[in-house]
Amino acid sequence: MRETSPLRATVSEVINWPQLIQAFKDHKLSSGAIKQSTWDEIYWRRMVVILDVVGGKR
Repeated sequence: MRETSPLRATVSEVINWPQLIQAFKDHKLSSGAIKQSTWDEIYWRRMVVILDVVGGKR
């Protein structure tokens, strides 16, 4: 297992991906840019792919 210090952490290790995605969702919905149905039908699947790639928890 690789040990990292905060100064040598990768971007994916530092970013809280689930929190970032939730903030993105909240912004898109509250701004009126998309409806909940658009999130459920389109965006959600893409966010799952992102979390899988970066190793974030769902």
